[in-house]
Amino acid sequence: AALNIGFEMGRPEPGQRRLRFMLEGYKGYAPHGQFYNDRISYYGVGLYLGF
Repeated sequence: AALNIGFEMGRPEPGQRRLRFMLEGYKGYAPHGQFYNDRISYYGVGLYLGF
């Protein structure tokens, strides 16, 4: 299962810069291909700048 939540700040007009803050998490099988049987979990924080 994957979970991504966050919020975005910036002007709503097209072509304007936006800043996005995200909390991310994943728990399940490794998503790197059908032959990987490893179960993994990770959690993270992201800060994204959109142009």
